[in-house]
Amino acid sequence: MSKTTETTSPAASAIANWWADHVFGGTIGRIDHPSHPEPNGGITMALAVAAGRQGVPAESSKRDVFVNALARRIAADLERYDDVTLGVDYGTDPMLADAAKEAGVSTGSFP
Repeated sequence: MSKTTETTSPAASAIANWWADHVFGGTIGRIDHPSHPEPNGGITMALAVAAGRQGVPAESSKRDVFVNALARRIAADLERYDDVTLGVDYGTDPMLADAAKEAGVSTGSFP
């Protein structure tokens, strides 16, 4: 773990690493929720790739920069608010998108 994430809260680091696992770990298009079995994930992936919105591989060398950028943003929000909500649906959450931009990662890399 780098110095930047060590100086943020453990919760911020854990959340940032969870997102990095999904962005850099090849889980694009997978839906792991019990109500959405893997075949639905395949359909989601096919539609996303066809739409040109997802499926962009993230370079593993950018992971630490992404984690640090996201952890800093999460820690700042956690100091101001009781919780932080991040997600991707019709687009990437602004906090995730800003961290991705700082790290040079395409928002098309998000699951």
